[in-house]
Amino acid sequence: MVTATVSMIMVAMVTLVTMVTAYPPLWPKDFVFSYAGKVAGYRCLQIREPAEPGGAWNDNYFCSASYADDPGMRWSYARPISGMRCTLTNEPGDPHHWGDNYLCVPHSSPYHFRWSYTGKVGGYECISWNEPSDHHWRDNYLCAKPFIPS
Repeated sequence: MVTATVSMIMVAMVTLVTMVTAYPPLWPKDFVFSYAGKVAGYRCLQIREPAEPGGAWNDNYFCSASYADDPGMRWSYARPISGMRCTLTNEPGDPHHWGDNYLCVPHSSPYHFRWSYTGKVGGYECISWNEPSDHHWRDNYLCAKPFIPS
């Protein structure tokens, strides 16, 4: 009786661990850009450029689904972050210092981002980074090949 109970408890523990084991967020399904604050149910990284006047970028976030693992993304408005793989997210038409802004991920990340300020990148899945109050940002996209864990 004790052995059967212990076995049942072990099976229940293995089942529980299997149920709570997360995975990296799927690209692009588990990501979203928001120009209106953090998104409920997502882990959000603030995207801002302090030199941008008027505060339009103070409530912009790039988010990943909180039910998946934390992808370890970091944002820099000044330079690439040492020890990370960084993607320049510039908008040459915007005069407010966007030429040195980077979205960074760990080198081990499955995401190999490509940035475009002239529309979607062919052959990639892209997410629009549109700040409606800043007309320079209507055709900006963060792109990557679809990521589905094996």
